Amino acid sequence: MGTVVDRVDQLYLYDNAVCEWVERAPLQTTAGKLEVVFATPDVAFATMRSVLEDVAIDSASTSRVPLPFASVSRTDVTFDPARFTGNQNYWRKLGLSADGNSVRRSKHPRPVKIKYAIEVWAANRDTLNRWQAWTPGEFASHEMLREIDFSSIDAVWKKKAIPFIDEGVVDTSQLEAEDGQNRILRATQSITLNAWLFSGIEYVPIVRKIQIDLHDVVYPAVLGVDAETVWANADEYPLLDKIFVSKGATP
Repeated sequence: MGTVVDRVDQLYLYDNAVCEWVERAPLQTTAGKLEVVFATPDVAFATMRSVLEDVAIDSASTSRVPLPFASVSRTDVTFDPARFTGNQNYWRKLGLSADGNSVRRSKHPRPVKIKYAIEVWAANRDTLNRWQAWTPGEFASHEMLREIDFSSIDAVWKKKAIPFIDEGVVDTSQLEAEDGQNRILRATQSITLNAWLFSGIEYVPIVRKIQIDLHDVVYPAVLGVDAETVWANADEYPLLDKIFVSKGATP
């Protein structure tokens, strides 16, 4: 039996890739670039406020979250049968362990679809218009390729281009502002990643010598010799063809 070692949390690689792409959006902000947090819409402002408090000298300056900013949340991870092949059922070798006593192997990556919701929070319509005008240019035929580095979890893949699929933008702004507050505008961009999830690594010990126990059918004793010695001295074992080999294979 081999020893199975779980992969590190690999979903964060995809999460970070989506957040880094959103940060590239050419939206005007006081910070110079669009601030992005990984959070569901219900806690987006609280999470953004917490991030600002960690970096702000005066925490009072974070009493109101500056707009615009974006929040990213992972909404679904599902198996993708369209990209599944029989290869996913077989092992692949990943080389030797550091001590050289084990072989590292893993099942082939499993195809999955990972869905994300990107919320762009803004104070004016011009910001949302800029976002909606920028995203179509990013997706050629509703798809773009983003390179992700998998070297931390897979020695074979290292870097691979992952398709990002555009699922469209929906205006999810508040219908009206709360009492005493300005109305917050919001656009929700949905994307799907044609991703892969890796199996855990299994360490299989290398067998460098096989000990073969031979049982003499005439004298029931275990002969502590290896197969080569037995067959080299076959004349000493007249009933050799009736000897049972409990392990290994005959020469």
